[in-house]
Amino acid sequence: MVAHSSRTVRLWTIQRVLRQAQRILPEGVAIVLLADRGFADGKLMKYLQENLGWHFRIRIKRSFQFQHQGQWCKVSSVHL
Repeated sequence: MVAHSSRTVRLWTIQRVLRQAQRILPEGVAIVLLADRGFADGKLMKYLQENLGWHFRIRIKRSFQFQHQGQWCKVSSVHL
């Protein structure tokens, strides 16, 4: 838990907590971080993959927009 007066927590604070978690988690297991839409941040996702080797699933709204091949798209336009 992070004591914070704002609803917005800085990326470096989140990274610090994740590094602490990594130190106590067993080695050799696949870690999947499940997060709410407030954590939908490209820098965080890159950090999880490149620095921690973790996977992630982030809950987002259908109206969430992302960039794919230089084009902005809404999640609702993607058919899975």
